Amino acid sequence: MIEKNVNKTDNGVDIEFTGEVNKTDVQNMVNDCSSGQCSCNCDPSLLNKIKEMSVNGIDGKVTISLKGQEIELSEVQNAVNNCNIGC
Repeated sequence: MIEKNVNKTDNGVDIEFTGEVNKTDVQNMVNDCSSGQCSCNCDPSLLNKIKEMSVNGIDGKVTISLKGQEIELSEVQNAVNNCNIGC
């Protein structure tokens, strides 16, 4: 099972995945989103707000940091709820 937590930061939003999560899978997902092939059914306007995406952590605890001033927590939560990581 994978738990997903979304938190607002000073310059964007962090998404923390804990549990049975593989860092490589998360990095691949972020790479897909960066290239416009997002599998999370993100609203295109959300992707336009993201200036930088990075993946940190280790298997079992992985964080995606989204940087951008206009990113809304609710937008990211909706996208994460539809995300295929761990499904």
